[in-house]
Amino acid sequence: MKTYRNIILVLLLFSAFVINAQNKKDIQAKIVIEQKDNFITVFGTAVNTTSLYKDEYRYRIISKKRSEKENRVQNSQSGVFSLNPNETKTLCKQKLNIDTNSHVDIFMCIIKDEKIISKDTISIGEARKKLSSAPISETEFEISGMIVENVLSKSGKEFYEYFGVVNRLYGISYPYIITINEKPFFGGQNSEISVLINDEVIYSFKAIPKDDFLYAAALEAHKRVFSHYTRRKELYIGETLY
Repeated sequence: MKTYRNIILVLLLFSAFVINAQNKKDIQAKIVIEQKDNFITVFGTAVNTTSLYKDEYRYRIISKKRSEKENRVQNSQSGVFSLNPNETKTLCKQKLNIDTNSHVDIFMCIIKDEKIISKDTISIGEARKKLSSAPISETEFEISGMIVENVLSKSGKEFYEYFGVVNRLYGISYPYIITINEKPFFGGQNSEISVLINDEVIYSFKAIPKDDFLYAAALEAHKRVFSHYTRRKELYIGETLY
């Protein structure tokens, strides 16, 4: 009987080891924060927990500043990276100005083969008084259906607003982040606006400061986004899209 109990104990310990090994991600996303005066610096880092070289991974980090007067995305960064065995690498950094009444929510994810494999979220409150951070849920951060604004001009801002209106009219919460970027043409005359899904350009156009043109562009952009969404949905039937 004693031998039987010992065998059961060994099997239980081995099972726990296997479960822990399975739960440990090969690549881990990690948000690191430093505070100095009225500023915080956010470092997006990745950790390779294996003895193997890892490449062709993508990251995205988003910080959202919330206060009594505003509730909008402050910054978004993304890129491609690789990691040496057992390497910890800083992928990017963001510097944010904070005040007593503001909160900052930060979301970071690592993507491989069109899937989120690791993520980290932090919420910082009353950071100017005292840096107090805590994990937040992905649901609280409302990452699904988020539209990130990286625009420069009045036309870019108006297109962003029109695109948001069209998106709400259709009532679709897309299971990924949509980014609207704007970059000036050479010489500073006019600009190009692009709509991206996970770093892939879905639609781009030369901005013209006319309401009817920008609204028509928003309709076309949403049409392209919806077409992309339906194609991906058909390809990933039975799987979870991000």
